[in-house]
Amino acid sequence: MPSRHTRYLVTCCSETTQGSPLSPILYIFFNAGLVEEIIDDKQGAIGFVDDYTRWVVSDTIDQNMDILQSEVIPRALNWAAGSGATFEDNKTTLIHFIREAQLKKMPHPLQALRVGAACVPPSRSTKVLGVTLDSQLTFKEHLAQATHKAWHRVRMLSRLRGLRPGTVRQLYQSFVLSGLDYAASAWYARYLSRSTPMFMRRLVMPIERYAAKVITNCFRTVSHEAACAEAGISHSASRLATRIWKFWIDIHTLPRHHLIRKCLLQDADTPSILAHRGPTTHIAIAFGGCLTGVEVIEAFTIAPWESNTRSAIHITDDREASTKQCTNAQGKELQLFTDASRRNGLTGYSVVVWMEGQAKSWRQRTIGKADQVTVHAAELAAIMEAVDGAAFALTRTSTWRSATVYSDSKSALQVIANLGQRSGQRMVRRVHEVIRDSRRKGHRIRIAWVPGHHNIAGNEKAHQLAVETTTPERAVTLVPWLNVVFKTAALRRPPETQGKIQMERPWKTGKHLHQVDAALPGTHVRGLYDKLTRREAQVLAQLRTGHSRLRGFLAKLGIEDSPACDCGERVETVRHFLLHCPRYQSLRSEMMEEAQDRYGDMSYMLGGRSQNRRPDGSWIDGPKASWRPNVKIVQAVIRYAIATGRLISSPRNTDAAGGGGSR
Repeated sequence: MPSRHTRYLVTCCSETTQGSPLSPILYIFFNAGLVEEIIDDKQGAIGFVDDYTRWVVSDTIDQNMDILQSEVIPRALNWAAGSGATFEDNKTTLIHFIREAQLKKMPHPLQALRVGAACVPPSRSTKVLGVTLDSQLTFKEHLAQATHKAWHRVRMLSRLRGLRPGTVRQLYQSFVLSGLDYAASAWYARYLSRSTPMFMRRLVMPIERYAAKVITNCFRTVSHEAACAEAGISHSASRLATRIWKFWIDIHTLPRHHLIRKCLLQDADTPSILAHRGPTTHIAIAFGGCLTGVEVIEAFTIAPWESNTRSAIHITDDREASTKQCTNAQGKELQLFTDASRRNGLTGYSVVVWMEGQAKSWRQRTIGKADQVTVHAAELAAIMEAVDGAAFALTRTSTWRSATVYSDSKSALQVIANLGQRSGQRMVRRVHEVIRDSRRKGHRIRIAWVPGHHNIAGNEKAHQLAVETTTPERAVTLVPWLNVVFKTAALRRPPETQGKIQMERPWKTGKHLHQVDAALPGTHVRGLYDKLTRREAQVLAQLRTGHSRLRGFLAKLGIEDSPACDCGERVETVRHFLLHCPRYQSLRSEMMEEAQDRYGDMSYMLGGRSQNRRPDGSWIDGPKASWRPNVKIVQAVIRYAIATGRLISSPRNTDAAGGGGSR
């Protein structure tokens, strides 16, 4: 190595502190002599920063020990002596992955491994990159440790005060679930095609139930399924299946020569008996085999040595400035407008060439079913075709030396500008290649954002033509660059529809909640709870679940002697409390004014989707896909309940009924 490079390397290493982004890169070179091994069905090695893992496979334990002692350990010690590194004795572990029945047949105790002067006996478990591996590969010890940490963290959340439910849910997902679900593709894969085992129900589900009650502050008596649905969090089977489905898609988007893809998919395609199946084999069986036609996403969109064309993409947040710039450029450049649409189960796009204040030409394409091609992919395809058309037009005429492609999809433009490992990478690469080639020919092609529906004639025309591509009678036109399964479209497919996924049975508890909200489970509950205070969330949870401080419920628990209301008219239920109790008649004016003709519809007033129908048989709330709760009437109901003081915590019934369950 030249001396000037040596001085640079020494300076770089001496000034690199722990946590520096350069540290992982430098460790790659530092560990290269140790980690570079052939990975096959007999041996392999991996390294991550200062963690080193080496494995060998043979017919007997004695053969493995001979290989480790005579080949692996001497090489590792020679590397350590040459590099100045040391192996810590207390962090060096030896583990044999062998079945319990075979282990009992061993004629003598398992020998230890000698590493220098240290003696490393066989261990029952070890940790590799944060995953605890036991000798039977059941991962029960890993799950026990993960749930122990999750319990500690979720209890920390319950001690926080002054946070709104939306913030608590976000902390739960990022702080608790990130550790609990770590490496789920390894330890949960075997349970994808069968019901959740009992040990997982005992370890994981209580954490979910506790977290759900921390979020909404509902009673402890609310069932697990109802509490999770009300808190807007998914149960473990659905959540883990979705996580593994994303992992499975990510594997298939890797280049075909990628080592991880080759190893994992080779294992998935290898037939084996049930007892010998690996995680990827279980995943392949659960999802109906390996995926076909999934787009390949390379490590980089543009090679580092190629010229950068990101300066040709212009994105601004100033709507007026972008509109003015587009209008002033008319007649000075070739303008093209693009737009995409997704309706009626179809996805399409349009490209409009705008000259002299009118559309000179345009192209419309209906490119696929809505579940196969997302509108984001359609926006990218429209921009790519517009850039191709602009480059072709500039070479055929001397009138224009520059062209601008306008799009109202800021997300598509950001993907083109950022050049990351994103879905639609092939189209993004094509856009940059065409812009680069045009620059070499002396032409300039720009891509700019314009606000949609902002009285820009070209954009409005493109929108009109894009909407026409998704009319029900349109036929799908197959185009080569869209003849793949986009990652974004694959991720939207529910995992349970892909094969033999065993999801949890539909929950049957929470009868009152079922009657109030027919749309559960759903994400609409986040709009109801997220912006409420803890006190307001507690009140709403009592009204929706029916587990409240009203006498009708407390009498069922034996806390109150009688379920009758103090007014003496009937049982004190949620309906009686909200609509009929004469003691609070003067406080109902705001609710009645906000609800109007739907006053008395409990589902509507509590933010749920009603099961009532109109005389013609249609749902009173319309289709489920387009339904949204009326937040204003829900807030009016909450203010009414708080004004009565009936559902607010009191020392007498807080301890008895649960007091919200999060304290």
